[in-house]
Amino acid sequence: MTKDSKISLDVFLRLKRESQFTSIKNDFDGLEQQLLKEVCENEVIDMNALANIIDLIVYLPKSKAKVNPGSLSPNIFMILSSNQRQKASA
Repeated sequence: MTKDSKISLDVFLRLKRESQFTSIKNDFDGLEQQLLKEVCENEVIDMNALANIIDLIVYLPKSKAKVNPGSLSPNIFMILSSNQRQKASA
């Protein structure tokens, strides 16, 4: 994209309606108004800003639930905590 990659809101909405993806046609899975607040100014969409937000959503890893240390097997617990339980040799 170029530095001034901008399209009008009307063109954006037309492209959205013509999309083959249901989640894009149907209000971006409930995020459309929030996205437009961030990337639309004076009825003009900044496509670079939109691409940056989409990249964040797609490429950021999902957080995993923390595991209670007592629920690990004794061998895994010993390996993961060995620097604290015994003096590390390296």
